[in-house]
Amino acid sequence: MVPPMNYIDDDGVHTGFDVDLAFAIAKHMGKTANLVKVNNKTRVSFLVTGKVDIVISSMNHTVGRDKVIDFSDVYLYDGKRILAKRGRFSSLQDFVGKRVAVVQGSNARTALHEKLIELGDPNPQILSFQSNAECLLALKTNKVDGYTNDTVILLGTSGGDSQYEAVGEIFSPTFFSIGVPENQSKLRDEVNFILRDMHLSGEWRAIYDKWFGPSSQYSLPGEPKLPPIWPM
Repeated sequence: MVPPMNYIDDDGVHTGFDVDLAFAIAKHMGKTANLVKVNNKTRVSFLVTGKVDIVISSMNHTVGRDKVIDFSDVYLYDGKRILAKRGRFSSLQDFVGKRVAVVQGSNARTALHEKLIELGDPNPQILSFQSNAECLLALKTNKVDGYTNDTVILLGTSGGDSQYEAVGEIFSPTFFSIGVPENQSKLRDEVNFILRDMHLSGEWRAIYDKWFGPSSQYSLPGEPKLPPIWPM
């Protein structure tokens, strides 16, 4: 859990882009959202075992996950980069032979490993940590040279600290989607139609601007990319 996607604030309240989206979708369904805390290692298993009904937790739609659960349409596009001390690196190539932190259970590990191999690193040094906070601490204490995750998560974890920057271009795209139990097409379709209705009404954009707009703490450059199936 990390801002601005989903986190617990100083008052102990669940908040973030995913949380606002979850409450909005539940309202459209005529239901009340009962939030359950998950992490990268538990969110899929909780869905498979019925501990939760849907998962809205900054989860990338990957081939591996799609083998055991189903996904909604993409609700937010992002991509993986590497956070490092400002001015030290200029491109992904610079991380060949360097140590990079990643959160356990994140598909960023596989994506970065493949990319570094492609760039000529015979033995990528990718170290796993329990949380984003631990990854950042490892970077601050020089246990690693970089820390990889989705851009919005890197922004949230670093808290806008100007000593750090996301380096280079996105090396692996991320398709944030809502997880639903496998073979529940009725539920998946309901979620998809709600997402489209929220886009058409401006509700989705209002939530986006709250967390990622120009005046937000975690401002993302440019216009948000939308799934091609969503009417413009």
